[in-house]
Amino acid sequence: MGARPRVTLLTWSTAFAWIGAAGAALYYGAEILGIRTFAEASLRRGDASLLDEVQALRERPTAIALFGVGLLLVAVAGVLAAIAMSRARVPWARTGVVFAAGLVLVLPQFFTPPAMRIAHGVLFGVGCLLVAFAVTRLGSHRR
Repeated sequence: MGARPRVTLLTWSTAFAWIGAAGAALYYGAEILGIRTFAEASLRRGDASLLDEVQALRERPTAIALFGVGLLLVAVAGVLAAIAMSRARVPWARTGVVFAAGLVLVLPQFFTPPAMRIAHGVLFGVGCLLVAFAVTRLGSHRR
């Protein structure tokens, strides 16, 4: 009998990221396609009151729950990735903290003014670059 494959923190992180992103993407997809449908119907009928339904589409409890849970799973994925990088004890391993902070703040940034959203984007972008740099350093560290 073969040995069972070892499930690592990065495996869990990847799983949570994919599942969370899928949940958030379903919300975005439904919102984008639904809004477009309302807008096109409004133009065809010459009735702008159909656009009032956009808010109802955005505020459906199932959609909001799917979006929120999806982004919470993405946040968990970021924290697990940061822990895994830290435990790897390689140069630049702590850069995962910036990446994790970017992922943890994805959901809260939706409730902030535009300047904070831009700052969040910069933070997350820097975190992604730092993780990319750290990962490229893995090969040279292990040689």
